[in-house]
Amino acid sequence: METERGRCQGRWEAGEYTGGLSRRGHVRRCAQSDIPQWFIRRARSAPAPVRQTAMAKGGILMNCQSFVCIIALIFFSLQPAGGLATDSVPAGPVERTIRAVERCIDAAPGPWPDGWRREYIDAIREAIAADPNAVPGAWHLTALERGFGPYWQAIGKGPDRPSFEVQRAEIRWYVEHLMTVEGPDEGRTRTLREQYGTLWAHAADSLLAQFPFLDPNAVQAARADHQALCDARIDAPLVPLFARGLSEEQIGHVTTRWHDLRYDRVDFWRQLGGKAIITIETDEAAPLQTHPHYLLTQRSLDQWLVHIQAMTVVPPEHYLQALRDRNEAQRRHRQALSQAWADEKRIERQYHGQLLQTEYLSFLFAALLETASERAVPAQGGDPHGH
Repeated sequence: METERGRCQGRWEAGEYTGGLSRRGHVRRCAQSDIPQWFIRRARSAPAPVRQTAMAKGGILMNCQSFVCIIALIFFSLQPAGGLATDSVPAGPVERTIRAVERCIDAAPGPWPDGWRREYIDAIREAIAADPNAVPGAWHLTALERGFGPYWQAIGKGPDRPSFEVQRAEIRWYVEHLMTVEGPDEGRTRTLREQYGTLWAHAADSLLAQFPFLDPNAVQAARADHQALCDARIDAPLVPLFARGLSEEQIGHVTTRWHDLRYDRVDFWRQLGGKAIITIETDEAAPLQTHPHYLLTQRSLDQWLVHIQAMTVVPPEHYLQALRDRNEAQRRHRQALSQAWADEKRIERQYHGQLLQTEYLSFLFAALLETASERAVPAQGGDPHGH
């Protein structure tokens, strides 16, 4: 059988071989070459070049995304049942309530820095889910939204840290208590409205009896406004006082307490002007809320409400501890101011005599210098040395 080498050799000998085409496409002219078969054999036996294929556009990015997806699947597969949701309340309603609280705070910001405000809001968020056995529903979150606005407007916002801790402990107490209330109850709401209506009517009659010069219209207007505020708090019982009714025994105690506070009401009267407001005339153009008789009634009812809560509601220990810490800080502050004032007075007494002596010596030296200068000036036409 004729081989390829033989055919090429015969063609070359016959002068018919004029060249060949290599695998890379370069024309090789072999007519004058003395080793054509070596060239052909080498070209055929050369290894084929590696074909380089361009990577698809975005290939590296796709590979990275696939890697991230795999890591994410492994991470979530290791999570316990229920995923990352650890609260018993869906995140949506809770976060909507928190945003409503933040809007109230932003509308009337206090003297707290941003870090304290975040701590305050975090305390509310944690208090909502503090009790795993109490699952707050839509009514609880709505009561928090509706009740927080008036509460935020009424509380004092001290600029010092101990006062802030008291307010944070108080809102934690209030929210945790609200989450345990058994939803809306028409009977409870009606009972509370009747009880506070009776108490406020008793307070108004007592004020008119204690201060006969008060304008009945101003007193009744203050009573009605305070009653409306209490009704709103009863509908959204963020404050624990308005979450349950009072017993007959408690009503008796708070009524006695109102009688005991009569001397405090005399102090309110003096602070508002004393005898000057006895014969004051009502200015029809001015708002009634600025009338001294209205303000006296409002302050008296506000004070009584504080005592009613102190007599009927037991606060938690963390709130009481915050109160003790604040009182201790205020005591130390007053003591430091008193000590500074005493030190200033002591230094003043100690150096008062030395100061007088210094002033006396200063005047004496000034007089001596003036006398010496006058004696050193010669008379006109005379000898400076007295000769």
